[in-house]
Amino acid sequence: MKEPKFSPVDMQEMMEEGVLMAANEAFFWPLGLALTWTVEDGVYQSELHVREWVYEDGHHETIALQDDDEIGKERRVRFAAWVKERNVQP
Repeated sequence: MKEPKFSPVDMQEMMEEGVLMAANEAFFWPLGLALTWTVEDGVYQSELHVREWVYEDGHHETIALQDDDEIGKERRVRFAAWVKERNVQP
C-alpha cells in the first residue's frame, strides 16, 4: 500500500462547508479568540489568522453566533453533511 500524501485543502470549501466556523465554535470562540481569514465578494483570499477582542480593561469574553444568523445556521447544516460524507477512518 502506498504511503498517504499530505496535501493542501481548498480553503474556499473549508469556509463554505462550515469547517472553519466549526473550529471557531468548538475551540476558538469559547476562549474569546477567532480564527479569521480575508474574504472578498464571498471568495477566500488569504491565509488564516487568530485574532481577539481586547477590551480596554484587558478582559476577554467568549464569542458566539446570534440565534438569527442565517449564514451560521446554513454552515452548521453543511458542516454536518461534510463530516458525514468524509467518512474518516480511525
